Amino acid sequence: MKLQTKIFLLLVPLIVIPLVILGWSANNRLISNARNAINNQMDTAVSLVANQIQTRIRSVESNAVLYTQSIQLANFLLTANQDQKYSLMIAPLLKLFASYQKTFPDYVEIRVLAPDGFEDVRLANISVKNASYDESKSPFFKKISVSQNPAHTFFIKNPDTGQYNMLVTRKILLVDITSNAATSEPVLKGFFVLTIAMDDFQKQVSSHLFGENGCMFFTNRKGEILFHSDESKNRSVLAAPIFSQFVKSCDASIRKIFFIKDESGEVIAKGKQIHPDLFVFATLPKKELSKAATHWSLIVSGATFATLVFIFGAVFVIIFFVILKPLQKVNTALEKLGKGDMQAMIPEANQDEIGTLSREFNTMMEKLQNVSISRDYMDAVLDSMNDTVFAVSPAGLIKKTNMGGIELTGFTQKELMEKSIMDFFKEYENTLFSQFLAQPHLINEEQTVITKDLEQVAVLVSLSTMTPQSPGSDTDVICVIRDIRELKKNEQEKADLEAKLFRLQKMEALGTLAGGVAHDLNNILSGISAYPELLLEDLPQDSPLRKPITIIKKSGTKAAAVVQDLLTLARRGVATMEIVNINDLVKNSIESPECESIMEYHPDVAVNIDLDTDLLNVKGSELHIGKTIMNLISNSAEAMPKGGNIFIKTRNRYIDMPLFKYDQITVGDYIVITVTDMGDGIAPEDVDHIFEPFYTKKKMGRSGSGLGMAVVWGTVKDHKGYIDVKSEPGKGTSFDLYFPATREAVPKEESDISLEDLKGNNERILVVDDVEEQRFVAVSILKRLGYQPESVESGEAAIAYLIEKKVDLIVLDMIMEPGLDGLETYEKILKTNPNQKAIIASGFAETERVRKVQHLGAAQYIKKPYTPLQIGKAVKKVLDNYHS
Repeated sequence: MKLQTKIFLLLVPLIVIPLVILGWSANNRLISNARNAINNQMDTAVSLVANQIQTRIRSVESNAVLYTQSIQLANFLLTANQDQKYSLMIAPLLKLFASYQKTFPDYVEIRVLAPDGFEDVRLANISVKNASYDESKSPFFKKISVSQNPAHTFFIKNPDTGQYNMLVTRKILLVDITSNAATSEPVLKGFFVLTIAMDDFQKQVSSHLFGENGCMFFTNRKGEILFHSDESKNRSVLAAPIFSQFVKSCDASIRKIFFIKDESGEVIAKGKQIHPDLFVFATLPKKELSKAATHWSLIVSGATFATLVFIFGAVFVIIFFVILKPLQKVNTALEKLGKGDMQAMIPEANQDEIGTLSREFNTMMEKLQNVSISRDYMDAVLDSMNDTVFAVSPAGLIKKTNMGGIELTGFTQKELMEKSIMDFFKEYENTLFSQFLAQPHLINEEQTVITKDLEQVAVLVSLSTMTPQSPGSDTDVICVIRDIRELKKNEQEKADLEAKLFRLQKMEALGTLAGGVAHDLNNILSGISAYPELLLEDLPQDSPLRKPITIIKKSGTKAAAVVQDLLTLARRGVATMEIVNINDLVKNSIESPECESIMEYHPDVAVNIDLDTDLLNVKGSELHIGKTIMNLISNSAEAMPKGGNIFIKTRNRYIDMPLFKYDQITVGDYIVITVTDMGDGIAPEDVDHIFEPFYTKKKMGRSGSGLGMAVVWGTVKDHKGYIDVKSEPGKGTSFDLYFPATREAVPKEESDISLEDLKGNNERILVVDDVEEQRFVAVSILKRLGYQPESVESGEAAIAYLIEKKVDLIVLDMIMEPGLDGLETYEKILKTNPNQKAIIASGFAETERVRKVQHLGAAQYIKKPYTPLQIGKAVKKVLDNYHS
């Protein structure tokens, strides 16, 4: 765990715990403040409404006192028993009442009642719906009649409308001057009644709300809800236990929030008695308190967290710059030293304990740098060596190596330090180094090293001892390993070249010898070949000498054929070069009497042919190539004593890179003749000798002169061609003869070749090929066929060309090096020209990449080398389909 992490973990409890305690305390305090704020808010609302209503009641009661002192009212009541005067006083009284209503529109009714409660005079406000009902039957008159109080205020429900009105009653006491009684005491003459609409009460409870769900309502002493901020609850009755709790909340000594459970759940309640028969209450759901507390809690928590972050950050920054940053410099220098960086130093050392440590470290590093210079020099020398160097203990454990050891084995430096040198040698035993140390001597021998990838590498190993570093310490061994793979490869290539050179020299020497022998034999055979013919013309048909002379003639003919083979072997046999078609030579060979003779001698052998219908021609000797084909057929037939099939195949082949086979085949266009049998095959040790004259494994006297394969070799070389041989004992042999192709036509068949049907109509064609000769051939053919061809040397050039110009068709080479091949080029062309038509061409057989190009839209595939008929058919077919 890093030091800064430890300090961080130490600071957490030291700073977080006190701040959490402080935050918790502040949070509780704020929650208490929230409770007090709600309590004060509810107190204020209830007191405000109560004061407003009380002021209203006192105002109405004052008006009632004032009205009862009216002279008109007194005169009316004093004349109540005088019918005539009574009726005259009603109109002025009603006029007076009307002036009261005009001044106070909320007066529902103004009445004067007789002492027995029956109405004498009433003025009703007809615009108010809850007016006009008879309270004379109400028991409150009995109450005020016996009451000592001159005035009473009641809140009475109109039975007709269900709404509540406030009734202010005032006793009217007058001295009756008409009475016979000699008294001056006032007597009850009636009651003055004001009925007030309580719409203001509803407005009050609706306008003094608080919180999202706060309520306010009025009740009478029976718990009947007169007015509620939620009008749906008007005229409902609170249950007695609940109402008693509400009345308790009116106690002035209760200063805290009072919790009450009503039908809606637990609420906070505050109440006040306005009148002996009227209470006002305010309620708020308890969850509103929780919501307020949560709000304040979040504020406190946020403030606490911000304070925590600030203090923690400030303390950490101070610790970082004073302690951690200097220590990080020390730690960085130590890490560099651990990785082998001998230049690691600590800059800007402070004047404290860490600074002292830094200066001591720098002093130590200066000493180490001086010590390591010689070691670095030696390491650099070792790493610059091409050889691998191991320093090994007597037990074989690797103690040190140069870069060569890493490159040779494939293991890292660390992995090598965990291994023994014996792990890499294929044949050494663990006793090697102990034996070497017992009798030190220079060991220099070839061995095989096994790498990490299990590759076996030929090496040259040298061992020598190292002087012990101190008296009594072990004597280490220096193991120097030289990779000799390249040397071995060069030696092998040299041996192969020497073998080929020897073979060529031997064939050349044999050819020279054969040429001299053939010259002498021609002189000898001229008589043997000519005289038997003359003698046979002179002898009668029944002469006994005719048969011997005929045998001499046949022998002379065979000897002449041998001489011809010797001339071929001597590279003097090809006198004339003409344009020939290999397919014709193959057909003529298998239809010749000589082939029929071979098939009669080998009745269980069959010849099968597979000839390329668009085969190019070769320039050479029809006689010698035909004889070469016959020699291969004869050789294959004799290799199958139990019978079998001989397969002869011809193909056009374009070689765009050298092939290292039996011969080294150079780049170019070739006609390949392949003759394959299912015979006994050729032993590997005999393959290099089969083309030598008179070298044969066949029985003497049964298989010709022994010059057949030598003639094949000489003929192919005379035509500047190449031979490849593949054979496996018991499975058969295959000969591939490569003859350079030509596009010249066979003279005798010129009239038979008609290209008129393949003529174009000046369509534009782009030839893409990396070989100049191939571009020249394709362009020449296409011009002759009536097209407008252009050529470019690479896929990149083709893409650039098609951006500027349009063509009807692309003839695209599959293999182009370096750069894009045919598939990659066509993919990029289709991105800008989705409908571009193309023909794909290759000197090799059809591959997966060729099929991908065809799938993308290249309609035709043609094999190189190009021929007029081949390329003409392909181009004509694609363009005809496009136009149709």
